[in-house]
Amino acid sequence: MSREGRWILWAAGGLFVIGLVMVFSASACRSIMKFQAPHLWFGRQLLYSVVALACFAVLYAVDYRRLLALWPYIFGATVIALALVFVPPIGRRINDSARWIKLGGYFCQPSEFAKLTLIICTAGFLAQRRERIDRFFGTFVPAMLGVGVYFGLILAEPDLGTAAFVFSFAIVLLLVAGVRVWYLGIAGVLASPAIAAVAYLKWDKIVSRFQGVLNPGDQPQVHQSLVALGSGGLAGKGLGAGTQKLGHLPECFTDFIFGVFGEECGYLGVCVVLALYAVLLVCGLRIALRARDFSGFLIAFGAVFSLVFQAVVNIAVVSGAAPTKGISLPLMSYGGSGLALAFAEIGLILNVARRTYLDELRAGAPAPDARGRATRIERAGEAAHA
Repeated sequence: MSREGRWILWAAGGLFVIGLVMVFSASACRSIMKFQAPHLWFGRQLLYSVVALACFAVLYAVDYRRLLALWPYIFGATVIALALVFVPPIGRRINDSARWIKLGGYFCQPSEFAKLTLIICTAGFLAQRRERIDRFFGTFVPAMLGVGVYFGLILAEPDLGTAAFVFSFAIVLLLVAGVRVWYLGIAGVLASPAIAAVAYLKWDKIVSRFQGVLNPGDQPQVHQSLVALGSGGLAGKGLGAGTQKLGHLPECFTDFIFGVFGEECGYLGVCVVLALYAVLLVCGLRIALRARDFSGFLIAFGAVFSLVFQAVVNIAVVSGAAPTKGISLPLMSYGGSGLALAFAEIGLILNVARRTYLDELRAGAPAPDARGRATRIERAGEAAHA
């Protein structure tokens, strides 16, 4: 494995361990009050971790080029899963939102996995049209229609935050792939009636969320998360010693776990977490730029951008710099779907890194190892020739 790959493993592992500790710390008291068992949510997170590691193993082991060949089937399966949330008794409505389907005794959120399949499907579609990437009707319009299906189904749940994330993410992938910028202007004009309709139907919700940014006191979640972050100080109150999780901060071990972490670990702990996400970003981009083919570049870039962009949005929400969106903190927040998504994206990044490394070995120009010296394979080859 390349040096960047090892750094990503260490950074992702560090965030995952920190997340497990914080899930236990933030959920224990509420678990006792609700279930008379301090480890219930933590135990579930451990079970979700097993599933997430399985997702990582599969997406790391299977050549990403084989996955891209299956993109039409993956797209179809994703659309079916997104539609099943509206079909009782498979789909389950919680808090007036139809975002979950029930699998046995557990709930799965298809919109989370739609972020992953969006990367695979977009990369597979654009890789097939590498020589025609700048065609409006041949490439851009079909791609936007596919994204529109995702966007419409997620928005109907309703989940405006995830729908906006999926749409923005798809636009970034298209621009990075080489689609002409002025195509987006045409698409914006054509989509303006739909955008106006969504804004009209969701206007009160949109306004209330942006008012929370201008006046955090109007949003109890944001207000309490700012109190938690501010009370942590330099070194924090200590693990388990936070008070905002004791009924004050809603979603304290899911979307707002970063607030609890800031209260208990302080500014220094926050800097460590931000540094780990920065490692994921820098090393992931290096892997994407070193990819030997266009599809590998899109896969690695899409996966690292998705991970880091979600982290930036979540931290911005917790710190009051962005309206609440219901987006979890990758690798740290409680939840099976989000954790599986994050590990799957890490698997995709390392998959590209592994294939690039192996291709370089076969081409006779292997990359240096972590210490900058020749790899064992190089040394063995030199010894054989000697």
